[in-house]
Amino acid sequence: MPKPISDPSQLRILIIEDNSDDAFLIANAIRKSYPDAEFLEAPGRSEFESVLASGQHLDIILSDWSLPQFSGLEALARIQTLGITVPFIIVSGKIGEEAAIAAIRQGAYDYVLKDNLGRLSNAISHALLLHESKEKARQDQMRITLQAKALQAASVAIALLDKDKTIEVVNPAFEKLTGYEESEVLGRNATEFCLDPDCLQHAELFADGNSEKDFSSTAVEQKKDGSLYFEERKVCPVTDQDGQINHFVLIKQNITAIEQAREEFALQVSYTAATRQARTPEALCNATISFIREQSEKVHAGICLYTDGTTACKKWYGENMQGIVPDQNNFLHEVNLTDEKIGVLALSFTSPLPYNLNKLFMITAGQFENYLNRLVIQQRTTAQIRHLSFLKLISRTISTVMDFDEVMKPLLVQTKTLLDSDAVALYLFDGQRNSFVCRASEGFRYNLIKNAVIPLGQPNVGLAAEKQQMTIVSNFDNVDPRSQFGNLVEKEEFRSQYCVPIIIGGKSFGVLEIFQRKAFAASQEWLSLFDAIALQMGLALDYNNLYDKLQKAYLDLEDSYEATLEG
Repeated sequence: MPKPISDPSQLRILIIEDNSDDAFLIANAIRKSYPDAEFLEAPGRSEFESVLASGQHLDIILSDWSLPQFSGLEALARIQTLGITVPFIIVSGKIGEEAAIAAIRQGAYDYVLKDNLGRLSNAISHALLLHESKEKARQDQMRITLQAKALQAASVAIALLDKDKTIEVVNPAFEKLTGYEESEVLGRNATEFCLDPDCLQHAELFADGNSEKDFSSTAVEQKKDGSLYFEERKVCPVTDQDGQINHFVLIKQNITAIEQAREEFALQVSYTAATRQARTPEALCNATISFIREQSEKVHAGICLYTDGTTACKKWYGENMQGIVPDQNNFLHEVNLTDEKIGVLALSFTSPLPYNLNKLFMITAGQFENYLNRLVIQQRTTAQIRHLSFLKLISRTISTVMDFDEVMKPLLVQTKTLLDSDAVALYLFDGQRNSFVCRASEGFRYNLIKNAVIPLGQPNVGLAAEKQQMTIVSNFDNVDPRSQFGNLVEKEEFRSQYCVPIIIGGKSFGVLEIFQRKAFAASQEWLSLFDAIALQMGLALDYNNLYDKLQKAYLDLEDSYEATLEG
């Protein structure tokens, strides 16, 4: 850029003049105002081209109108071709007014006649000032052009609002973010495109024109298609020369991915904390439902639990969402342990949310599945240990020196508890009657079953013994209420009966009978435990029965031996 006229540093001036005397006079006239000026001379085309090729800095070019090899206009055109914007002044002895005007139109800054070189210094000063002004305007325009290109190329949405928040300009990123085309938003108030009508109310903070502070906020916004997203917006006030706000720059950016990641992490941490104290599958279900309800009132949740860890117990926690059809707002996740279905988590969203709901649901569902599997395994392991301990207890308790009634009562109490039953009875085979006689019972409200005798093959105890397989009855509608068994079922309010034969040596030694007053669906684990308890009781009783027989035989043999000696 050329030096301003007030700049004390010397100017470098190129004089294109074939007459050395005229060149001397021109330089002499300039030194009166610019004593430190440095001059370069180009009397012909080759010297002119040489100066241009050297790349030397020039502050101003003075050229004769007519030269032997080329003209001043040709010299002007040449520097314009090379993109040199140095002020160009015609200094000539003879130039018509029309020619001078034509030269100025083509880019010359001024013209000075040689017989009036006293005006040259003023012409140079004016040209330098004019050039400086043009350069500043050119740079301002370049800056505006660059800013416009940057606005168009920006990846964030930008809108220019007037002081009343009316939209004047938007960039392509704004159209992409909101889904609205430029023609749909220009001239409309920016608040029309916010879910919250007061979304830009903070702009009123600048209404007095005394603050230029930017304001940032985060909110949930809605696109033209109705989808929601998290938006980070920034409002920047623009002031005029008097410091009064006349525009706002609104910058909008989609930060849903950031909020999604933050929500996913927070969800994992908070769910772990909310379910930390759950020690049973039922407690986990209740804690999970409470947690989901605390997250959002727009979410409906239900959990169907198929096992409490030891028995089958199909039960809904939260809302009963049976029959829900999975779609973009309804989610189902089946929880399996190996090949066994142990639960179902169902969620339904009553209104759209800006998050990726499927990812959030899968995070909670995945954590719920891991915790439920662990608790069920723990429950079953604990139950198995408890069951094994009870089976060993049976062997240790039933002995030849036992009082049958005194020992069997606590065993049946524990059997009833382990099998989650309401009543239990033990029948042993009486060979003389060819029937099964109730020898012990627990949990019956009435004394109707005491010493009950059921012949082999009769429902349902005798039938289980005859077929040597478990008999299950879950409906007593066909039982005659006038019969002894019908009277028992009606008074005791039983709803189901399970009978398992005690088989020793291929023969039915006895029958263990279970009654339920509540709705009950036996799992495979329950049935296996029921069968194991019956078998263990049978083995213990048979062992003691055999021991009694051996001891009696020994005593008989001893008596015979003594009788023989006496004889």
